[in-house]
Amino acid sequence: MRKLEIFGHVNIEESNFLDICTLNFKCISMENHSEKVCLFCKQDENKVPLVQVDYKGHNYFICPQHIPVLIHDPGQLEGMLPGADELKAG
Repeated sequence: MRKLEIFGHVNIEESNFLDICTLNFKCISMENHSEKVCLFCKQDENKVPLVQVDYKGHNYFICPQHIPVLIHDPGQLEGMLPGADELKAG
């Protein structure tokens, strides 16, 4: 396995670096949600009505078909909505 030198002084295994980059990309992707699409099905406002959900200082959108997921099984939104795994089902 190759070691990579990052910022001129940090050495890290290549596979670990790729894991960190992937994780960082996922975090950035979850925070970059300015596009108006349903969290769950990714359909945009031209295909379905969208309801805005304000959560942790950010705006998200969900279509009426998937509001029950948000209410009854929010864990399904893990990876799409930060902290979804911490939400309690109604």
